[in-house]
Amino acid sequence: MKLLKHLFYLLLMFIYSCASIKAPPGGPVDKTPPDIIGVNPPSGTINLSANKIVVKFSEYMDENSFKNNIKVYPQLNTSLKFKFKGDEIILTLLDSLDSKNTYIIYLNRNIKDEHGVSLTRTIQLAYSAGDKINSGVMGGRVYGSGQASVHLWKINGSTLDSLFVKQPDYITDVSEDGFYTFNYLAPGNYQVLAVEKSGTSLPLNTEHTGYGLHWQRTLNLSENDTLLNINMRLWKSPAKLKLLRGEWSAFDWGKLVFNNKLSEDITVDLQFKSEEDQKIDLFQYYLDPMDPKNFIMQLSDSLISNSIKVNIGSLKLNDELLMDSSEVSIQIPQEPDTSYLQIQNPTPNFQIIPNDLVIDRLDIIFSKPVQLLEDSLLTPQLFMNDSISVNANVKQINPMQLQLIPESQWEENEKYKLEISRNSIVAEGGRGLKDSITVINLRTTKSIGYGTVTGKISESVQSNLAVELFSAKNPSLSQTSIVNSRSEFEFKTIPEGNYSLYFFEDSDNDMKYSFGDAYPNIPSEWFYFYPDTFEVRANWETEIAPIKLPEVN
Repeated sequence: MKLLKHLFYLLLMFIYSCASIKAPPGGPVDKTPPDIIGVNPPSGTINLSANKIVVKFSEYMDENSFKNNIKVYPQLNTSLKFKFKGDEIILTLLDSLDSKNTYIIYLNRNIKDEHGVSLTRTIQLAYSAGDKINSGVMGGRVYGSGQASVHLWKINGSTLDSLFVKQPDYITDVSEDGFYTFNYLAPGNYQVLAVEKSGTSLPLNTEHTGYGLHWQRTLNLSENDTLLNINMRLWKSPAKLKLLRGEWSAFDWGKLVFNNKLSEDITVDLQFKSEEDQKIDLFQYYLDPMDPKNFIMQLSDSLISNSIKVNIGSLKLNDELLMDSSEVSIQIPQEPDTSYLQIQNPTPNFQIIPNDLVIDRLDIIFSKPVQLLEDSLLTPQLFMNDSISVNANVKQINPMQLQLIPESQWEENEKYKLEISRNSIVAEGGRGLKDSITVINLRTTKSIGYGTVTGKISESVQSNLAVELFSAKNPSLSQTSIVNSRSEFEFKTIPEGNYSLYFFEDSDNDMKYSFGDAYPNIPSEWFYFYPDTFEVRANWETEIAPIKLPEVN
């Protein structure tokens, strides 16, 4: 009996060990990306008769990661089937192949090994039932943050304006460093589009998906041709401006909350009515200095009502209509505001970076509208090292924002303090500051120095050429200049630091790069990112070596 029980346990262990194929346990965690070490029949096979293709990897793979991550282009009527065997995948073609086509099997970068490490690149395997493999190549780089893929269409007709709503003929992933390649392409005309990863395989929806266009609508690929530097920049169309809600904070002021930031230059047609439809006069409006998505409204008198209707007839920036009519009903709080006034900026230990060009202004921002008593001897005071009084002017920018401007430059690497008296600031609703004197400690850093940057294009390949200089640390900090008739460019008063350049053809002369538009199909402007970074030093002229721009495809 004991012998039978022992044999039964051995049999169970044997069955369990054969139930799944996996690597033996133990050892350090493997962080090496998997790769393909063998394919049978090999990629490039012509006159393909077999319907099974075996792909062997360098390590054991995660079976679930293969689902929806193996594609065949041009697409087959029946999906490719696969069978998982540890470090091998057996692919089965269920359709007959057209002998005129080269079929490409794409294994994308979402495929992972058993440790969750992804492929470093998209794998492309080519097969033909005919007597040749197409050898055209197209590739380039996609600039932008986040994961992306590239869609490619072979154009047989003149359907360019509706192309992006159709399923692409080929799709490939963009690598971590932004590069992509399509291999084994037939000669012909093509259109290319970069999309955010979330938009892969889907019709392009410009309101939800970032995308990038090339500067040529149609790319012609000849027999055995290679087209490189088919580069694109990802961008996302700004969402249409929408009014999200209205909030009322006291009897005489409130705010409208929008989905996007507003410009200080906007003009708004506003009308106010009480719940009895009586017109209410608006005193003033301005942007919330802490959040430009908020639009502050102040009335000339306190409201004695349960609600107020706010109607926006129009909202414009210069002559551009940002939003048409919209209306919101806002509930009015029936209890008086008993909260204390808060100072939202500067925060404790606020840091100021002096610079040699202008005297930095210190914004003092409050949580609710206030009135500055300019004739008071207790206006906000600035001190250095606790006791040295600093002469400064204080002016009111709007009811929630003051500005303190020292008469002389901030000293670098020093401690300052700001003192605000409760008696100098009157809150227009609710309580004032809680303490009789509010003290906020400030400090300055080493001052910023400025330099200049000059350069020259050795061979100009574009007209209306512009160049943008941007900070390597913070790309949003940038300046734009033109390349003059002598192929020279110059930037003055550049804060010291590391920088890069990119060039673009400013075809519309607006000194801004144009990303193009998918609907209608308008190409982007030509661009080129200079690959090297360089340092700008204070009081130095940085001269860039002559730059040769690439030829335009």
